[in-house]
Amino acid sequence: MADPGVLSRLTEAGGLAAAMVRAGIIAPLRPDKYLRIAAVVQRQGLSVTSGFAMSARRCPNRPALIDELGALTYREIDQRGDALASALQTLPGGTPKVVAIMCRNHRGFVEALVAANRIGADVLLLNTSFAGPALAEVVNREQADAVVYDEEFTESVDRALADKPDTTRIVAWTDNPDAHPITVEKLI
Repeated sequence: MADPGVLSRLTEAGGLAAAMVRAGIIAPLRPDKYLRIAAVVQRQGLSVTSGFAMSARRCPNRPALIDELGALTYREIDQRGDALASALQTLPGGTPKVVAIMCRNHRGFVEALVAANRIGADVLLLNTSFAGPALAEVVNREQADAVVYDEEFTESVDRALADKPDTTRIVAWTDNPDAHPITVEKLI
């Protein structure tokens, strides 16, 4: 009789493969591209953000994201995610274990998510509607080491982190990068 654990894992893997075919992640490609994609899965595992790295191997020059600053390809997101991940590991407080993200939908959000995943940090997605007390409660309870946020949330983040001076603050989207000591762009 087959081991139920093995059967369960095979069923799960089959379902995952079927979903990847439907999403276009698995498609007819040259064998070397499959090997590169497999190397990504081996390195990163399957996660929320591994699709960016796999797509960077599969279709590197295809636009992946378009925001107010323009388009980024899968290759660019992959490279920028790696650069930000490296920078996060050299922060004065050390590599963050929990990265909180309070951003609108733009490249800074995606890059922070990819980078936090690549360093193995837990990602804490913060509601952009949080008021100061709710934000402080969640950030303190989850013990965020770093907070990546849009400039528009500076006042809320500062209020929430008033008792946590060691928490690294990183601005993801700003019209005035010189006004902030650490931004995603400066780290990349």
